[in-house]
Amino acid sequence: LEALLSVTFPPPRDPAAEGVGANGEGVGGGDAYMDQCAICYTYRLAVDGPGNGGATMIPECACGNPCCNRSYHETCLSEWLQRLPSASRSFNTIFGHCPYCQSPISVKVK
Repeated sequence: LEALLSVTFPPPRDPAAEGVGANGEGVGGGDAYMDQCAICYTYRLAVDGPGNGGATMIPECACGNPCCNRSYHETCLSEWLQRLPSASRSFNTIFGHCPYCQSPISVKVK
């Protein structure tokens, strides 16, 4: 494929070099196993606001479609869905579709 497209792809990731064990859990401490947000493409998202002490969020929502299963920060998904004309809101929950596979997805608004 590289020859056909005349591009060089990056080498495959080595889980052992990234501190990920055979069962997918991090080894050696830290945030070795990271599942980045599919909207902002970061793992840790800084929390805005006074007195947060440099707090960060990790992706805590995921698409329910097993073929997609993309992760999202609640904040990113909430902002994404609020801007969709097809999304609906009921009390403190926004219902819409996954940005990648169009499966139904929802998030609570804080």
